[in-house]
Amino acid sequence: MRKRMKVLAAVVWILVAVIAVGIWMLPPQIAVAEKVADADRDMVTKAAAVLLKACPDIRAYWDDFEKIEADVTPDYWSRNKGLDKSIGWGRTIRVEALIKDNPALIPAGWKAARHTVVFHLGGGAKSGIEGTKKQARLFCGINDDFELK
Repeated sequence: MRKRMKVLAAVVWILVAVIAVGIWMLPPQIAVAEKVADADRDMVTKAAAVLLKACPDIRAYWDDFEKIEADVTPDYWSRNKGLDKSIGWGRTIRVEALIKDNPALIPAGWKAARHTVVFHLGGGAKSGIEGTKKQARLFCGINDDFELK
C-alpha cells in the first residue's frame, strides 16, 4: 500500500511538472483590445499570430515589451498611405507595442527604449505587414520606409 502511494505521488508530481513546462513553453499572445467587435476578434487573433510568425524578433525580445495590443483600424490609415489604391488595403489590423524604459534584450543600437512601435497588417491584392517606425521595421527585418513583409 505504501509503495502504491509513493508511485501515485511520483506520477502526480510528473504530471504537474509536465503541465507547468507546457504552460511555460506556450507562445506569447498579443492581447486583443476590448473595443474590438466580437465579429472581428477571431480575425485579429489570427493576424496577431501571423505577426509573431513573420517577425520572430518580437517573440525573441518579448520580455522587453511593457504592453502589446491589437485592434482594427478603419480604412483611413490605408487611404492616407495610398495603399487602398495601390494594393487594395482597407481596414488593417493594428498592433501597438510599448517597449520598456530599459530593455535588456533588444540590441542597444536599435535605440528602442520607451518607443511605441506600430505594425499594420493588411490584406487585399497584396497582403503584408508595415512598420510605422524604424524600430518597428527592425523587429520584422523590413529595411526601408515602406516594404511589405
